[in-house]
Amino acid sequence: MIRTEKLKTKAAEMQDPRRTEKGHILHKLHEMIIIAICSRICMGEDYEDMEEFGEEREKWLKEKLGLELKNGIPSWYTFERLFEKLNPRELSKCLVESIEYERVKRATVPIDGKT
Repeated sequence: MIRTEKLKTKAAEMQDPRRTEKGHILHKLHEMIIIAICSRICMGEDYEDMEEFGEEREKWLKEKLGLELKNGIPSWYTFERLFEKLNPRELSKCLVESIEYERVKRATVPIDGKT
């Protein structure tokens, strides 16, 4: 199970690939990652699904997951730009440490009750 507080902490440790020194960052890195993960868990397939997931569940994201979402839900294009620049190894490490579980290489992970 992903613990959002741990994910927030681990995501905060990641190097943000966006140009943070310019001051035009409207969305927090950890909030975008959490929305993206939730969207994928709910069978979202692309960046547009991430935006749609966030818009449909904004209240839930704020109340249940404690996201601030000060500037609302990022657009699909904002998700795309972020994930194009994120270091995949760093993101993987963040997720593994947040989940506190690492599967054995080539192991089957049943997510629907089947193998």
